[in-house]
Amino acid sequence: MSQDIATSAIYTPEQWNKIRLVVKTQHMKHYPKDFVTDQEADKIIAAMSRETVEMLYELAVKYGIARL
Repeated sequence: MSQDIATSAIYTPEQWNKIRLVVKTQHMKHYPKDFVTDQEADKIIAAMSRETVEMLYELAVKYGIARL
């Protein structure tokens, strides 16, 4: 989880919530609804490289995924 803390420190809380939303709606869409939580999304994000998280955020903003 230390990588998660380091990565989340780069983003504002608003940006971090957009990244979480993308992970929840795209990466966790087949998960049972009870498991789609911020904590579970953070675990998935922590497993990603910093570059991947940056790309996720850019795509979320560019294509409006975070506005769903």
